[in-house]
Amino acid sequence: MVEKIYQCLVVDHDFRLVLLAAVICLFACYTVASLAQRISESHGRIRRRWLMLTAVAAGSGIWATHFVAMLAYDPGTESGYAFVPTVVSVIVAIIMSGLAFSVATFSRHKLGFVAAGTVMGLGIGAMHYLGMSGLRLQGGFTYDMPLIVLSVALGVGGSVLAMWLMKTRGGVKHHIAEGSALALAICGLHFTAMAALVVTPDPTIAVPGGALSDAFLIFGVSVATMVILAFSLSGALLDRHLAERRRLETLRLKGLANAALEGIVLLDDKGCIVDANHSFLGLCGRRLATLRSMPFTVCFQNLSFGTGIRSAGYVGDALLIGASGSEIPTEIFFRPVQDRTDATHVAIVRDIRERRAHEQQIDYLSSHDTVTGLANRAVLTDRLEHSLTISKRSGKKVALYFVDIDTFNDINVQLGQKGGDELLKEIANRLKEAARDIDTVARLSADQFCIIQEDIENSEAADLLALRLRRRLVKPFIIGNQMVSVTAGTGIAIFPGDGNTTEELLLRAEIAMKRAKTEGRGRYCFYGHETDRKLELRRGLKQDLLGALGRHELFLVYQPQYRVADGSLAGFEVLLRWKHPEKGMIPPNEFIPLAEETGVINDISIWILNEACREAASWALPLSVAINLSPVQFLEDGLVELIQRITSRHGLRADRLELEITEGVLIADEGRALDVLRSLKALGIRLAMDDFGTGYSSLSYLQNFPFDKLKIDRAFVMQMIDSPQSAAIVRGVIGLAHGLGMPVLAEGVETTAQFAMLKAEGCDEAQGYLLGRPERIETWRQDVGRVVLQEQEGA
Repeated sequence: MVEKIYQCLVVDHDFRLVLLAAVICLFACYTVASLAQRISESHGRIRRRWLMLTAVAAGSGIWATHFVAMLAYDPGTESGYAFVPTVVSVIVAIIMSGLAFSVATFSRHKLGFVAAGTVMGLGIGAMHYLGMSGLRLQGGFTYDMPLIVLSVALGVGGSVLAMWLMKTRGGVKHHIAEGSALALAICGLHFTAMAALVVTPDPTIAVPGGALSDAFLIFGVSVATMVILAFSLSGALLDRHLAERRRLETLRLKGLANAALEGIVLLDDKGCIVDANHSFLGLCGRRLATLRSMPFTVCFQNLSFGTGIRSAGYVGDALLIGASGSEIPTEIFFRPVQDRTDATHVAIVRDIRERRAHEQQIDYLSSHDTVTGLANRAVLTDRLEHSLTISKRSGKKVALYFVDIDTFNDINVQLGQKGGDELLKEIANRLKEAARDIDTVARLSADQFCIIQEDIENSEAADLLALRLRRRLVKPFIIGNQMVSVTAGTGIAIFPGDGNTTEELLLRAEIAMKRAKTEGRGRYCFYGHETDRKLELRRGLKQDLLGALGRHELFLVYQPQYRVADGSLAGFEVLLRWKHPEKGMIPPNEFIPLAEETGVINDISIWILNEACREAASWALPLSVAINLSPVQFLEDGLVELIQRITSRHGLRADRLELEITEGVLIADEGRALDVLRSLKALGIRLAMDDFGTGYSSLSYLQNFPFDKLKIDRAFVMQMIDSPQSAAIVRGVIGLAHGLGMPVLAEGVETTAQFAMLKAEGCDEAQGYLLGRPERIETWRQDVGRVVLQEQEGA
C-alpha cells in the first residue's frame, strides 16, 4: 500500500505541479491559521465576518491544492474536467470549512476540536471525491477501497491535530505548525486517494467537447487562489497589527487610568461593570474579578440610572459602599465609549470626602465663632426665628438671654490677647454647661453672648437658668497662672409677651441687660416690671420656704382610701400643706417645685416620713399609709436605709407603708430606679405607680418595675361619665392591672355615678371628695360618722 502511494506520487505526477500544489497548500494553511486566530480574538459581528473569510480562504485553498495536484497527475490517457462538479466541489469545500471553524469557535465542550477536525476532514474528502467525479478520461476508472478509507482517515486525523493546535494562540512558528498539520490532512488525503485510483484506458471513449483544458485550470486556479489567499492573509496580518496596537494602547490607557485619582469604570449597555481602574477598586475594597459583570449600582446606596446612563454628563452625588460597609461620598460623571464593543459608557467616580470636609469646615466657620466655637449671630437669628415658629404652634414659651461680661476690656488688657481668648473659651464652656442640650448658646461680639431657651412652660424656668448662669460664672477662672473673677449682666426677654419678632426680642433682651448692669455687677433682669414683680414674689416664697419647717408652718393632711367592693377603709394618703403667715395657704403645685429647686425637699420628705410613720403606728387597725416620694429625694443616696430606720424607729410594719412613685422618677435613671425599688421591695415596702395614664405611661414600667398597685389619674376619673374615651381608658387600665395581678385605686372620685361605674368595672379602691376630703388626722379621729378610729382604738 505504501509502495503504491509512493509510485503514484513519484511516477504518476508531474513534480513541478506537485511542488506548485504544495506551495499553494502551505500558503493556504498558514493563511487559515492566521485567520483562525483573528476569529478567537474577536467578538460579535466582527467574529462572524472573520469566520466567513476563513471559510472562503480554507475552502478555496483546499480546492486549489486538490486540482493543481490533479493536473499534475498523468492517467496515461487524454483527460479533462466537467464544469458543474468542479464548481460544486469548491462550494462544498467552503461550506464544510465554515462549518468546521464554527464548531471550533462556538463549542463549549473540551473535545470540541475533535468534532471540528472531523467535519474538516470529511469536508476535504467530500470535496476531493466530488471533484474526482468531474474527471473525464478516455477510458474508465475504479477505486481501491482500503486506500479510500486510509485517505479519509488521514484527512480527519490531520484536521483534528490542526484544530487542537489552533486552540492556543501563538506567533509565526505556531501558525506554521498549525498550517503543517492542516497541509498534512489535505495532501495526505489527496495523494492517498489518487493512489486508490485505477485507470482502464479505452480508445473508444472520447473526451466530451467543452471540457476545461489543463492550461486554463493551472493558470486560473493558481492565480485566483493566490490572490484570495494573499488578500486574506494581508487582512489577517493587518488586523493583527492593529489589534496589537489597540492592545498596547489599551495597556497604556489602563496604566494612565490606574494612575488617575478618580475611579474609572467601563460599563456595558446594561450598566454592568466591564473593567475598572485601581482607584475605583481601592474605594470599593474589592477585586475586579468580583465586580466584573455586576450592576454598577450595587456599589452605591440608592443609585438608579433610569435613562441617565444613555446620556453623557454629570449625574450627581452618591454614597459608595465600601467593603467594610463604610459610606464614601462621591460624585459621578458618564461619558460614551466609541471604540469598544464590550463597553458603551465610562463612569468617572470622584471621591469627595476631602472636599466635603472642607465644605463642612467652611460651613462651620461661617456659622460659628472662631474663638469659642459657639454659634454666631447669623445662626442665632435663624434658630431664634425657628424657635418662635415652634412656640406659636406648641403654646410653649421661649426665653432669650443677653449676657454681657462686666469690665471685659480691662480683663483683656490684663491677660493679653491670648489670655483673653482662653477666658472667652472658658466662659463659653460654662454657659453651655448651665444650658440644656437643646438650648442654643451664641457669641454676638467680643464680650456679649446670647442663649435661646425654648420649650419652657413659664418664666420660672428662665429664672432658674439665670440663677445657674450666675452661679457658674461667679466661680473663679484659672487662666495661665492667674486667677480671674468674672461677673456678667444678663437681660431676659420672653416670647410671647416681650416681643413678636426676633429683632424685637433681641432688642428687649439687650434693654433688660442694660437695666441689670445699672443695678450692679452680676445681676440679671427680665424685660418688663410685671415679670420682675412675679419673679420677685417667687424668690420671696423660696426664701420663706427655707425656714417654714422650723417655724411649724408645714403640716400634714390625710385623705381616706376605701375599698370599692364593701366600702371599708383601706388606709390614708398623706398630703403636705403650707400655711404662710402672711399669704395664707400656698397651693402644693406652687411650693413643692420651689422646695425641689432649693433642695429643702429632702428635709421636708424626712419630716413627712417620720410624722406619717409615727401616726400610722399608733392606729389600732393595720391601715396602710401612702406617701408621695419626691423625684429629688428618690435620687438621694441612702434612701433605702433611711426608710428602714424610720419604720423600725416607730415600730411600723413595712407592708403598711406605701410609697407612690411617678413616671418622672423612672424616666430620669431607669437603672438606678430599678435598684432602689427592688431594695425597697425587699424590705416589704409596698410600691404604687401614681398618676398612671399621664406622661409616657410606658407598659415596660409595669413589666420591669416591682409595683404593687396602680393609681388612675383623677383627670380620667372625673371625665369618665361624659367621655367614652376616658371611660374606655379607665376600663383598660383596670383590666391591664388585674391581668398583671395588681389592684387599682382611682383618684378624684367626686360623684356617686363615678363611684358606681368604678364598682361596675371592678376597681379595687377609690379616694376623692365624695369619700372624704384631705384633713388633719385629729379631724378624722373626732368624726365618728366617717371613720370610726375611736372604736378601733378601743377594740
